[in-house]
Amino acid sequence: MMHNSKILHYMLVALVVIFSVSFGAIAQDKIELIIIGHQVHLNAASSQEPSAKGDNLIEEFEALHPNVKVVYQTYPNPKTQEKLNLLGPLNRTEEDIIHVLDPWFVPRVANFLEPLDKYLAEKPLEDYPNDYPEGLLSVTKIKDVPYAIPVRVVYNGIQWFNQKILDEIGVAYQPTVTGPELFDIAKKGTFTRSNGEKVFGYAWRGVIGSIFEIFDRWARYFGSRLITDDLKPAVNTPGTIEGLSYMQKFYQEGIVPPDVHTYEYAEEVKLFMENRSTVYDGNTSYGVTFNDPTKSNIAGAAMLTKSELPPDLQAQGPHHGSAALWSMAILKGSQKKDLAWEYIRFLASKKGALSMGLSGNTPVRVSTLNSDEYVQNNPAAQMEALVAPYAEVYWPPFDRSNEAIDLIGNYCHDVIFRGQPVQESMDQLAKELEALLP
Repeated sequence: MMHNSKILHYMLVALVVIFSVSFGAIAQDKIELIIIGHQVHLNAASSQEPSAKGDNLIEEFEALHPNVKVVYQTYPNPKTQEKLNLLGPLNRTEEDIIHVLDPWFVPRVANFLEPLDKYLAEKPLEDYPNDYPEGLLSVTKIKDVPYAIPVRVVYNGIQWFNQKILDEIGVAYQPTVTGPELFDIAKKGTFTRSNGEKVFGYAWRGVIGSIFEIFDRWARYFGSRLITDDLKPAVNTPGTIEGLSYMQKFYQEGIVPPDVHTYEYAEEVKLFMENRSTVYDGNTSYGVTFNDPTKSNIAGAAMLTKSELPPDLQAQGPHHGSAALWSMAILKGSQKKDLAWEYIRFLASKKGALSMGLSGNTPVRVSTLNSDEYVQNNPAAQMEALVAPYAEVYWPPFDRSNEAIDLIGNYCHDVIFRGQPVQESMDQLAKELEALLP
């Protein structure tokens, strides 16, 4: 009997172990919803940055779907685009959702992404499309069919001024600024402090792949742009020539750092937050960071200004600043499309947009820009609401836009840093751009 009871005991123990292992395996065997994007998208959804005031939307979604594990794969922008081109043609993918930047919405991308009209009809997104600026929303459609939902925008029709340096040089803050006015302020804001520290009036992202953004900004200061809405080169038009001439003067007169041709976001932001540059030519989403005393030497002194056309051009209407738009889309090969749509709806809801907005992600929804909680917690909110109705992407998407960006960047370097003639160089650039445009 003793022998039999021992056998029974061991059998029960074995069953308990087997059951525990099996139950653990079942508990761990969750469905993975895989999202591809940039680190900023993960930060916005998770509110993991110290200055974030939003909710952890990933944890909230997982609580609503206990059998789901949300997994983010984050990459720099070029790698994300590479992922889109690699995964898009596949009939079956492990990955489900991808963040798409506005220039990538070329016609062939319709073969890579799931059209959303069916999902919007069956499980609508609240206040879509009425709560989104039409100029931005239209980019996410191919032949009038929506393929993505906008979740993040960068408004570039603004500048940040360093009030500390304005006080140092005796220049008053002004809420709007034209291109020539910005040049004058930046020139006055270039000096050497008594301790030998050099202060620059201005800095920008000067690497070949980014300088087109600043060129476009300065073209818009004079009512122009680099490429028209009907995809014609405009780099040699009068307003664009004037804008690039100012950029050349900034460099020649030492108003920007001598190595600005190597600058990306990190260098530009660092200089501004160290109280060593007067103007930051960035976007509205940096307000929380600039005014965070744990990170910034200019906390409380970063002030927004709105771009404005010169008086002789104001009759043509308001200044139209450029914008960069990120949207969430479902990969054609995803095997979890319904779940993917649930996640997009959750993040893009009014609650989700506000939460991400409180975590440093500029919302696309107009209602969020104007909500009391967002306005109270974001120093840029009121300015964003002013520029949002006039925001436009740099140019409509086309297949060879990356080549165009590099071509424009190389010509900018020749003109700004090597002193090549502006008009002659831009006439040649216009001819070469024509070969890249559809």
